[in-house]
Amino acid sequence: MRQLILLLCLFAPLASACPSLVVGSEGHRAIQVQELAVQKRLAGELATRAEAVFVAEVLERQNHSAQLRVLQPLKGRPSGVLQVRTPPPNALGTIGCWPSAMFTNVTLLPGERVVVYLVDGEVARAASVSRGEMDIPLDAELAIAAAGN
Repeated sequence: MRQLILLLCLFAPLASACPSLVVGSEGHRAIQVQELAVQKRLAGELATRAEAVFVAEVLERQNHSAQLRVLQPLKGRPSGVLQVRTPPPNALGTIGCWPSAMFTNVTLLPGERVVVYLVDGEVARAASVSRGEMDIPLDAELAIAAAGN
């Protein structure tokens, strides 16, 4: 019994770290506004550091690389089909309650269209063009990335 209480005490803060909010509630809207502002700042910072930002289709993913077809260059001069360095596919990205906590995760699934940031020749962010309501809108991220030239 003592071990069970100890386990509950250890994991209770983790379980309560991500609040449940009613969509459309005042609390939800406040967090959404704050979350979008953080993601816009992160996009600007990353676009400034990146040598290239572009929308691409993922053709193939290997252990430490991916083959991407550039669909829309935003910064730099990427074109055609590129072979890029990536973190290993089994590398655990950041886990968090909000998209900003996972902003620099790299998810590359064949057939998916993604916004890619290359920093020092490696993918620093790869995010699907399909977005949820707590994600930075695609048009906003593309504008920020293009302004990072």
